[in-house]
Amino acid sequence: MARSPDDGQTWQNLPLSQCGRTNDWAVLQGQLYVAGQKGVGRWSETLQTWEYPMDGLPIDNAEDSNDRPYVYSFAVRGGYLFAGLAAHGVYVFEAQSETWAAMGLQGLSIDALLSYGDGLYVGTRDHGIYRAELPVIPPVSVQPQGKTVTTWARVKQTTHKRD
Repeated sequence: MARSPDDGQTWQNLPLSQCGRTNDWAVLQGQLYVAGQKGVGRWSETLQTWEYPMDGLPIDNAEDSNDRPYVYSFAVRGGYLFAGLAAHGVYVFEAQSETWAAMGLQGLSIDALLSYGDGLYVGTRDHGIYRAELPVIPPVSVQPQGKTVTTWARVKQTTHKRD
């Protein structure tokens, strides 16, 4: 990953994060976040290093996770960053409090997230697409860890023949 401090005139490589392979990235309030196989990283321009804001994310004991959550995808809406995790559903990060909270779909692996209109769309590995209606920004109030803050509806699947 590289950054340009002068609107593209020059480029500097960032050091590798401890998140392992990067699956997705997003910008929230001017800061770069990466989703990886070992959690979430955030680049600090001030410190010129990676930080790892993972308070509230589930910790796996799977051998290949190194006790960090496997994060597949991000979506941004207002002052919130949404993360899709392997086998743990959707989480929301609120930058002011620096904490993550579960939003539901626990037990499902979330491969893709999209914030569009008043909804957050979720693509799962084996269980189709879900949608949660998010009210006016700010979209959710972060609840204590473990509390679901949103109701999810499965989007109707259609079947069609392939040639």
